[in-house]
Amino acid sequence: MTAHPIGAMPGRAVPVLLTPDEVADMLRIPVRSLYVQRSAGRPTPPGVKIGRHLRYRLSDVEAWIEDQFTRSAA
Repeated sequence: MTAHPIGAMPGRAVPVLLTPDEVADMLRIPVRSLYVQRSAGRPTPPGVKIGRHLRYRLSDVEAWIEDQFTRSAA
């Protein structure tokens, strides 16, 4: 069995994971607003809990932002 460093699995791309602080920076909102909107059930980028840590895939956040622009233009 060959050992591979993290992220070096042949044929598998490792998604870029962002913290809530990084997502809030991308959206130019306070991180507290991100948490409040998420817990209130308002639209936010899809995230996942990994243990007790909330993480967001960069591709999901980018797609969510694009969707928000599409919806507001309609």
